[in-house]
Amino acid sequence: QLWSAYVRQLERSPLRVKMGSAVVIFGSSDLATQLVEGAPARKVDPLRTGRMVAFGCCATLFVHTWWGKLEPLAAAVFCPTASRLPNTLLKVSLDQTFGAGTFNLLFFAQSAAMEGHGVDGVADRVRSHWWPQMQRHWCFWPWFHSVNFYHNPLHVRVFFQNIALVGWGALLSSVGARAARGADRGAEDQAG
Repeated sequence: QLWSAYVRQLERSPLRVKMGSAVVIFGSSDLATQLVEGAPARKVDPLRTGRMVAFGCCATLFVHTWWGKLEPLAAAVFCPTASRLPNTLLKVSLDQTFGAGTFNLLFFAQSAAMEGHGVDGVADRVRSHWWPQMQRHWCFWPWFHSVNFYHNPLHVRVFFQNIALVGWGALLSSVGARAARGADRGAEDQAG
């Protein structure tokens, strides 16, 4: 019954349900990461959590739109029923090139901008962290999405992605925090 209720809500208000999920996933992932990193509960950084939640909402909007375009694009090349495997492989290839590249670029650009860095700071953050993050990304997501895209219809794929995003959100939170600490040290070095 719970699954049926979720799917009904997803069909009625897909973006609202996905955004609500993103708030919970990215917020809880960041809070858990801060606690695991050793922050006592009273020292949890709510701005860091807010940045992760804001990114989660932006990323959800991007993925919702991107996957909506990706599905008909791949279907125009390979019929999703007659050529299911080639259709899936094309979607995964495009998603892990353009989709993943944009997702990770958004993460570093948005987090740096929300931390108050100007255009140069944003560009530096993207330049120094985007490629290593893409390499981490490709260790997991192509395999996950090969299964997700092959077995699940478009409207429920995000549910399964969200399950994986609980752990991935924690990784992003940790990577983002390290990037911010590195940027802060760089600014201190320049000031000193």
